[in-house]
Amino acid sequence: MACSTARCFPIGWQFVHNLVSFPGARIIFGWDSSLFSVSLISCSNQLITLSVEDLFEHKSFFVTVVYGLNLARERLSLWNDLRQGGAGSNKSRLDKVLVNDHWLELFRDAEVVGHAPGVSDHCALVLSFVHKRFRVVPFRFYNFWMNNGGFKDLLALS
Repeated sequence: MACSTARCFPIGWQFVHNLVSFPGARIIFGWDSSLFSVSLISCSNQLITLSVEDLFEHKSFFVTVVYGLNLARERLSLWNDLRQGGAGSNKSRLDKVLVNDHWLELFRDAEVVGHAPGVSDHCALVLSFVHKRFRVVPFRFYNFWMNNGGFKDLLALS
């Protein structure tokens, strides 16, 4: 599994899956290891919970990836696990990324792109962060500004 899954991700990416908890991995989570540090917190046949640290911004957050079983009675343990984690009782089928207000404050430049479904009826969701690098630009004064007729008036107003 690891060898064939690794070919699905770009070079330098790592991944975790729930193959250990379920015959045939239902959940695969990948990340660029030069940008993120990821630690597995818990894993079951229906969910994986991870701790993620953004290595550039030095911010951390938790991710829970859910892929529920097909029959309602098989999902009972999933809903119990989610309630214990504080997720409530939303019981709809989702191919979505859900975040809270605190997460939105920390990662204002995040975006999610949903890719077209392949073999499965679910789509891969790719969460990206736009890291804006700001550099200090020194103040520059150009002497020719003094030749502009309105410059001295503008300077007096400021």
